[in-house]
Amino acid sequence: PSKSNTVPMNIQITQTVNAYPQWVEDYSSSPLQLSENAPVNTVVKRVKATSSIPDSYVNYVIQPGETPEQNSLRSFYYRIDEETNEMVLLTYKPLDYEALSSYTITIKAAVRFTCNNEIYHFSIFIIIHRTGQPTPCIMTRDWSSTS
Repeated sequence: PSKSNTVPMNIQITQTVNAYPQWVEDYSSSPLQLSENAPVNTVVKRVKATSSIPDSYVNYVIQPGETPEQNSLRSFYYRIDEETNEMVLLTYKPLDYEALSSYTITIKAAVRFTCNNEIYHFSIFIIIHRTGQPTPCIMTRDWSSTS
């Protein structure tokens, strides 16, 4: 008779190390300045979060906005730099100062494949500058009579 058997097993691995992402700098400390003439795909900001878990990877996401000022019209998007694990925030379409002169973009980060699923976020304030507008010229003329 056979003395072996197969038994299915489910194994859950948990992390005991603090896996919360930490931003490498305070990205929300001062507003970013961006020209309304910035071409599509202009890099607005590079951000990075790290974890205390060796060889961990941080996921990023832009929080969906409820208003145009919060990116509900998708004026910005991001890509991940695979070499540095930075989130690169870029312009998605041409910006128009007359339509919107500022944006507040909220970025979230979480460490991939951890059980705590803690998400840390911050907001970037972007000020759009008007460009290419002619400077008003005020002309004066002396209309006094010379008689």
